[in-house]
Amino acid sequence: MVNWVELSLKKAYFFKNPYRMVRRFLEKRGDKEVYLYGETPLPLIDKILQDFSVPKNATFFDFGSGRGHIPLYLASKYKMRAYGVEEVAEFVVIANQIAVKHHLSARFFCQDYLDWKIEPNYVYLYGTCLEDDIIEKLVKTSWKKTKWITVSFPFSDYSDRFEVEKKLVGVYPWGETDIFLNRMK
Repeated sequence: MVNWVELSLKKAYFFKNPYRMVRRFLEKRGDKEVYLYGETPLPLIDKILQDFSVPKNATFFDFGSGRGHIPLYLASKYKMRAYGVEEVAEFVVIANQIAVKHHLSARFFCQDYLDWKIEPNYVYLYGTCLEDDIIEKLVKTSWKKTKWITVSFPFSDYSDRFEVEKKLVGVYPWGETDIFLNRMK
């Protein structure tokens, strides 16, 4: 594992709690559910890349990237073009600063991922707490060639336009769940 990514993030967030930052952002926005932040362990990202045969030259997006640890890690360890799309502006600023400082091919954008227009090769969506209407919007507006890596649910549950290419069991701090590689038929 590339330790400097986590060390850079720990340094940047030494006096900032990402869980509290997200909660305050969601409260300010008026959301009812404000305890939605979580992070995917980096060894699980390695397993996902290997088991789903994600090529190193893929364009990889993390929708709801939080602090940006996945794109930073992918750009550092695998030299991948990795991007994060996140609504919490402070996360985006800090992640971009870390990427620039360490000359990584990771970039972060502050916007709602429902508004994203560029077609990526792969999208990681840790959407265990997403409302069905959000997932349905993503399914309806998905790009033809994009493969979606979703946590806890397959896109085929929401549309017959999708099929599960592969599935694995992922271990998170809160327990185990299925992770799906989805593609459009």
